[in-house]
Amino acid sequence: MATKARKGTAIKVGKGKVRGNGEGGVWQIPDDAKRHAGKWRCTVELGYKADGTRVRRNLIAASKAEILVKLAAAKSDAVAPTSTAPKDLTVAKFLEDWLDTLELAGLAPRTIEQRRLFTRLYLVPEIGRDKLVDLKPEDVEKMLRRLATRPGRPLSPRTLQLVRCILGTALTRAEKFGYVAGNAAKLSTAPKSTSKKRDAYTADEVKLLLRTAGGSRIGRVVELIALTGLRRGELGALRWSNVNFDKGLITVDGTLAKDLSVGATKTRSSQGSISLPPAAVELLRAQARHQADDMNSVSADVWEERGFVFTTGTGGPLNGDHLARDFTALCKKAEVRCLGLHALRHTFATLALKAGIPLIVVSRTLRHASITITANQYAHVVPELQEEAVNAVAGAIAGWR
Repeated sequence: MATKARKGTAIKVGKGKVRGNGEGGVWQIPDDAKRHAGKWRCTVELGYKADGTRVRRNLIAASKAEILVKLAAAKSDAVAPTSTAPKDLTVAKFLEDWLDTLELAGLAPRTIEQRRLFTRLYLVPEIGRDKLVDLKPEDVEKMLRRLATRPGRPLSPRTLQLVRCILGTALTRAEKFGYVAGNAAKLSTAPKSTSKKRDAYTADEVKLLLRTAGGSRIGRVVELIALTGLRRGELGALRWSNVNFDKGLITVDGTLAKDLSVGATKTRSSQGSISLPPAAVELLRAQARHQADDMNSVSADVWEERGFVFTTGTGGPLNGDHLARDFTALCKKAEVRCLGLHALRHTFATLALKAGIPLIVVSRTLRHASITITANQYAHVVPELQEEAVNAVAGAIAGWR
């Protein structure tokens, strides 16, 4: 079995005895193999050539001790300076050039904005003056420790992980161009992950919010997110062409950016169709009627027709910040905890899981990239579900005595 390895580490190859702790990816070839039976081997990654192609070496030795010596020597070669980058190229200058390529990569506007922000706030101040060719994993780890312990506003483990991830993505480009022999960020030790409980509203709180909203625009927004788990930007980008009233489906294929343009969804897996309950279908029909009233109340030259489901009084797309502001005002008026508009998405997931909906179905409806993401985000719901599960099984087999 072969597994992907970091630069300067080995790949397990073949079948046989497992390596010991700290010995890298060495592997013994089975005795019944056609070639090199009984010998030890590994494949080690040595980075990239200037043209972007990978550099690998296959190592074979007669004994385990010998292959470990060869592996150690190969790892030393992997971290040796083989950069083709100018020696005076700083990390800050490289990151500046890398940021200019993000829009060409077709990333979502919010992703680009986050990478620019984190680069400006954390990466450039901490390691921007360092020479790119001299950047090492220990430099990255020291930077993360400084950010984690800085006075006043230390960064959370989750934010530290994002900082490391963004730097790793940038250095991948440096690897492909042969600027560095190894990715210092990916070779560094990742900050310890912490599981953050996702705050959600109770069903009673959602009902109170909707009663207080009284069928207003913000009330219809709240209800649709609570019924479908849509993200705020996805709701803003929703067009009537995405709604199938006959089949009770909506299709998510974009997200509304801060500049009110429609861009790509958060991830490719975020695209997809969501089944609508009858209440949501009726809600959207009501929204169509309200939109028609808005259109008739203004002159034709004032109305901005772009096909959006949720609009301002003149047909323009809804500003996400304005929605958040209106939602905060609604929470205060209803005397309900103000957890933010996104908490309605977590409310949908939490209530669905507590209702016994399988995790895979909830994950698909939320359009997470994997079921693991859903499981990690809503792990706090599991103990309650476990209690219900064991009680249900106990009830099913009760009375056997």
